[in-house]
Amino acid sequence: MELIKNIREFFWPLLDDHIPSERKEFSEDDILVNSEYLETILAQAVRDYESEEDRRKSIESKSSLFIGTVSVITTIIIGFTSFLIDTNDFNIVTFILILLLVILCIYMLRTVWFAIKALGRKNYYGISVKDFLISDKGDEYYKKVIVNIVRKIQKNYSVINSKVDNMVLAQEYFKRAISTIALYAFSIMILYGIKFTESEKDIFQSMIELFQITNSSMFLMIGSYLISVIAVGISLFVYSQFKKRVQ
Repeated sequence: MELIKNIREFFWPLLDDHIPSERKEFSEDDILVNSEYLETILAQAVRDYESEEDRRKSIESKSSLFIGTVSVITTIIIGFTSFLIDTNDFNIVTFILILLLVILCIYMLRTVWFAIKALGRKNYYGISVKDFLISDKGDEYYKKVIVNIVRKIQKNYSVINSKVDNMVLAQEYFKRAISTIALYAFSIMILYGIKFTESEKDIFQSMIELFQITNSSMFLMIGSYLISVIAVGISLFVYSQFKKRVQ
């Protein structure tokens, strides 16, 4: 059973089912420090809130970039595959290219799906001036403000973690899309390798003529390599950027 799960996870990753632990609602009774430290605790609570806010904004901005990047890469690959099919006879390698294109589209769609879910609007509690406009004085004032901020952090925690989970899945499917693009590039190399081996010309003579004549198929091969390398490069760069600070 574990083997089947690992195989499924390799091709189709999913989040592990887990029941979120219930958090005890923060109250004034949980503030046990001396009065002289209350102002410091309040400043720390505000920093914690800002840190969670930055984490949310980071996830959402990267999700937006994910969607744009995936759209560009998928459009390039689909257009180039259509061109290859039109300019080459149908064979096993062409079939593999089409199959890889289908797999790539599935992975890209899953990537976009989870990126959109990470961007989805959910109940989020923000800090405003009203949180500080409390009539209490002295220690009671600081304690109530601290409690209000900490409670909002706790309520936002599950929302932000849900966004992180969706972003993690988007990254996982994007990694598999990168692997598919690499296989796609390898298949193109095989396709043009077959075309050259079928040629009646001596391979060394062909290499010499490469620099002497304009060969459309050679330019097509070089262009395919460049497009594949660029697509893989963009994918790796974007993935490395997304991986940062999404904890």
